[in-house]
Amino acid sequence: MFISVCGSPIFLGKISVKYRGFHSLTHSIIRKTSPHNQLRQDYGYKDGSYVKTWEGREDNEHLAEIVQSLDATAENFSDQLYEALKRRYPSA
Repeated sequence: MFISVCGSPIFLGKISVKYRGFHSLTHSIIRKTSPHNQLRQDYGYKDGSYVKTWEGREDNEHLAEIVQSLDATAENFSDQLYEALKRRYPSA
């Protein structure tokens, strides 16, 4: 499933039945996309130097894969996600 957040399409994969309300879904989306958007900003999104495709796959695909490998309930989930994205990013 793709949604648009601030004009950018975000791949969510299959939404689990655990999301029983809009608040839970919104919170989950923000926790997943905030580190992703931070990485984009840190690596040149505004000046056009950010590379959206890594190893033949878009950054959203990497995001979805990493999210599935982490414990989304962990208190430091956002930090773990940012660090995992940073490790994969080609210039990091």
